[in-house]
Amino acid sequence: MKTRVAYMIVGAGLILLGQLLAPLLWTNAVGQEEKATHFNQLTCNSLEVLDAEGRRQLSFFSTDHGGFAAIWDKSGALAAVVGADERGGTVIVRSPKDGSRGALRIEDGGALWLLGADGSKQAAVEATADGGGVSLYSADETLRGAWLALPVGAELSLLGSDGERRASVSVSPDDAGFVRVYGADGERTGVMPEF
Repeated sequence: MKTRVAYMIVGAGLILLGQLLAPLLWTNAVGQEEKATHFNQLTCNSLEVLDAEGRRQLSFFSTDHGGFAAIWDKSGALAAVVGADERGGTVIVRSPKDGSRGALRIEDGGALWLLGADGSKQAAVEATADGGGVSLYSADETLRGAWLALPVGAELSLLGSDGERRASVSVSPDDAGFVRVYGADGERTGVMPEF
């Protein structure tokens, strides 16, 4: 009888000990909140943040040329990229509907590009050490129009579907303005005020 009572006391003690130690040993036990972990520093080559369904929402990664951060929308489509490479920094945002993009690039000046769904350049605003410009392109990325601020004046050029200049308006250093018209062969056919 004494042995049986001793076994019951030891069993009850083990059950009580198990109940006391369980929250310490199993932090994700049912009914308990998950505790946040604090890091002073995390070192890795890439890091991904997932939503509750396991879809990628945010990625950080490095390449031989620099670091990048990519952001996905709730449907899983890539929405934005911020990155750096050997030429400078870039920010790209994408349309969830057709994949068209806008890009801001800093490289020996700056550029803001509007890109089609296939990634082709459709319009650009660019700045360089020599000045700035606005360019428009056809769907096949052929330059069709440009407005340039040059060190020696300014020029607005219109180009044909072949990329050849057809007309231009320019201002020279002495503020004289000219309108020039070109034929399909690239030869100038007229100049105003000398028409």
